[in-house]
Amino acid sequence: MRKIWMIIWKEMIHLKRDKRSMIIVFVLPLSMIILYGYAISFDLKGIPTGVVCFDRSPFICDLIFSLSASLYFKIINFDSPEKLYEALKGGRIKCGFIFPPNFSKDRISKGFGEVQVLIDSSDGNLGKKIQDTIQRFFMKSEINIRFLYNPELKSRNFIIPGLMVVLMTLLSVVIMTRSIVGEKERGSFEMLSSTPLKSNTIIFGKIIPYGFIAFINVFIVTGFSFVIFRIPFRGSLLALAFYSLIFLFPTLSIGAMISSYAKTELTALLASYLYTMLPSIILSGFIFPIENMPKWLQPITFFIPATHFLKIVRGIFLKGINFFPNESIALFSLGIFYFIFTIRGVRRKVN
Repeated sequence: MRKIWMIIWKEMIHLKRDKRSMIIVFVLPLSMIILYGYAISFDLKGIPTGVVCFDRSPFICDLIFSLSASLYFKIINFDSPEKLYEALKGGRIKCGFIFPPNFSKDRISKGFGEVQVLIDSSDGNLGKKIQDTIQRFFMKSEINIRFLYNPELKSRNFIIPGLMVVLMTLLSVVIMTRSIVGEKERGSFEMLSSTPLKSNTIIFGKIIPYGFIAFINVFIVTGFSFVIFRIPFRGSLLALAFYSLIFLFPTLSIGAMISSYAKTELTALLASYLYTMLPSIILSGFIFPIENMPKWLQPITFFIPATHFLKIVRGIFLKGINFFPNESIALFSLGIFYFIFTIRGVRRKVN
């Protein structure tokens, strides 16, 4: 018994000195519970909603105020139906109301008016929830609902493009991580670092071949999705190729960054899953809308490349959009951000 106590005492001393393990055991679960506990929510709230109102009566003002006060909808006014359509297509709003000039008069004289409701149903489940919520404020005969981009409300049309993005993120990070950490464990990376080559040259030289492999994989996965699941593809293949190249820059840089700081392949793989898999599924908008997340959590989603590439892929597949200036700038900025950390990690290792 005394010998067992000696081993226990030795392990306690080891755990006390191993601060990294203590952080993983105690801090990591708590931080994940806080992050994902707030992010995972099926409640509908703060849905960006456009309104075009040709009827300026007090009745309409009260109706719009009640929609806004319910906290289900965040009302944004538009001058014309064309601008509302444009905002729906760009993803700035999820649904829109168009009130005709005689809505309040019809409601008083006939007992009901008629309002046009447009719902972005690229996320079929969200589209159904918005429809159910709208029906609480209007009589069924009053609303003329039109579902856009995914009129059959097929969930796989929303899930499969998102799944592609998550898998491509994980694949890019893991292959990059395994490459560099494997060389570090064999000692060949230190030999390469001792040559006159600069750190950024080494990292770029390693990123490009794996980027080429991941780039080909994007089109294999896209082809499978189109042939097997019959996912509509309304945009341009050239646009998908262009934005895929931009997307691979930050994801491969993340893989290089993790491997530049990790000491073993096991640690690097664990970090890859924790840093890419869970955030890409829960925080990127893949399943849970970012608009439903708390305000303090939404800026964190910017640092996840899948957040921006998801908007691009779903826009190309379901809406036929081929131009994403904001998302491409965000992805390129993230690539530079993670690449700088990678260079710092490599230089620290060399020194």
